Amino acid sequence: MREALVSALPGTGLICKGRQLGIDVVFPVLHGTNGEDGTVQGLLEICNLPYVGAGILGSSLSMDKAAAKEIWAARGLPVVPFIQG
Repeated sequence: MREALVSALPGTGLICKGRQLGIDVVFPVLHGTNGEDGTVQGLLEICNLPYVGAGILGSSLSMDKAAAKEIWAARGLPVVPFIQG
């Protein structure tokens, strides 16, 4: 098994080769599953690292279009008809 290049330490940050990375803020520019679905935001929050952009809930909800439309409709926002698949 290969040694991890970077490790996440809850409440502390990210560790690389035994040294804590000096991160002021993370600017996540990611796409798709495990990128913009709230996973990375969750990891950053566990590590107590500040980041820009949407949080966990907003990110994960935006990946599930049907769930997002259901919430919008429940709040009275106009939603085009859709078929949940």
